[in-house]
Amino acid sequence: MLEAEGTGSLLDMSSVTTLVRNSGFANGLNIIADRAGRVDLSSLTALTDNAAGNGALVVRVNRGGIVDLSALQALDGGNVTVDGDGVVDFSSLARYSQGVFDVNGTGTGLDVRVASDFALAGSAAIDLSDTDRAFVIGTPGAGDAPVGGTVNVLAGSRLRGNGTVVGDYLQDAAATLRMEIGGFAPVVEFDLLNVQGTATLDGLLEIALDAAFASVLSIGDSFEIITADLLLGGFSAFSGLNIGNGLAFTTVQDDTSLRLLVAGAVARVPAPVTLLLLAAGLALAGARQRRRPAER
Repeated sequence: MLEAEGTGSLLDMSSVTTLVRNSGFANGLNIIADRAGRVDLSSLTALTDNAAGNGALVVRVNRGGIVDLSALQALDGGNVTVDGDGVVDFSSLARYSQGVFDVNGTGTGLDVRVASDFALAGSAAIDLSDTDRAFVIGTPGAGDAPVGGTVNVLAGSRLRGNGTVVGDYLQDAAATLRMEIGGFAPVVEFDLLNVQGTATLDGLLEIALDAAFASVLSIGDSFEIITADLLLGGFSAFSGLNIGNGLAFTTVQDDTSLRLLVAGAVARVPAPVTLLLLAAGLALAGARQRRRPAER
């Protein structure tokens, strides 16, 4: 357990860059900051498991406590619980996989903020069911007011979504959701974002299709990439829909899901070109009519 309690108390571990949860941490690593105490792990970039231990990480911050994990870039394995009404800095966290990131606490606590390019991977989950805090992807601007109990993907940020949100999901008009497709098995081979709440979509949907898998796709193949209790809004832009070989993804959205459907690529002639071709056709028809010989 790492703990700092009381005004002015500091547990200075700012020189530590890696912690390995071994048999000594088998029941979990607890980091506690209480009554304005501060735990400084500002240089920690990796918190990993070895074969002997896969315990959870529990961070408790109460009554003005501060835990600085601002350099931590990835958490792979083990559950994470954030409790209390103090401050926890996860602002460099770019990947969370294989566990449940459980955010608790109400009142004056700050939102949990992670990196602007964040991957929820390996069927991991973010649980906001017991909090009025927000899980914020990106850096809030002056006009941003993240919505509590919600995963907020802010402007200029990108989420790779392969996991579960227990709570709501809200994507800004200038944000990106990236979904990777490399096979037919959901979660394992293609990304599935499962929102156990309301998902409000906007911004860009970016599809990253494995080139080798693209060659085996055919018309009618389908991939359900978003499910929600209620699905609102819609993406305003798309990238990666073209498959090649005359095929393309189309999106099919209803009140609870969005899926990609493989269809034939449609060659669209831009409107100005269409009008020019129409005008040329009418002129040619008129010329032929004028050259027609008179009937006898």
